[in-house]
Amino acid sequence: MRKKSPCKAYNPFHPGNQNTSFSTLLDVLDPDPERIAQRQEYLKRIKKNAYKAQSKKKPKKPSKPKGMSFEEKLKKTNQWLEETFPALFGSSQPCKPLDVHIVRDIKVHYYKNGQIKKHPGDLVIKAALYRYMETPEYLACLVEGAPRYNIKGEVSGFV
Repeated sequence: MRKKSPCKAYNPFHPGNQNTSFSTLLDVLDPDPERIAQRQEYLKRIKKNAYKAQSKKKPKKPSKPKGMSFEEKLKKTNQWLEETFPALFGSSQPCKPLDVHIVRDIKVHYYKNGQIKKHPGDLVIKAALYRYMETPEYLACLVEGAPRYNIKGEVSGFV
């Protein structure tokens, strides 16, 4: 069996090979002036396209300004929770067990009361509440029979 040659096949129409003896030989063997003109036009087009491909570089798109990191969004959300619901999340208030549907209620309040215009998409309410509910202080206040509080600070059930 013959081994395949590692060299690429010779292409007489490649722009780098336009002035070789082979292309001249083609012109001699096929003296039809129309074919010669077509071949020369083809070689010019290939050379022009090869030049365009080399000189044409894709412009870099301007990078979008990066938004806040997740931790910054959490901090902003916690501040908003303390300002909006001081009875539940105020720093001077002790931890209180929250209503079972507190996430839903806070999101409804956020969207209905025009808060979305003030804080467009920067708040991560669910993540902030779940982080709050994982703190040791909150877990310690979940004693059986303890009252649960809604967003108004009223008792809405028991643990």
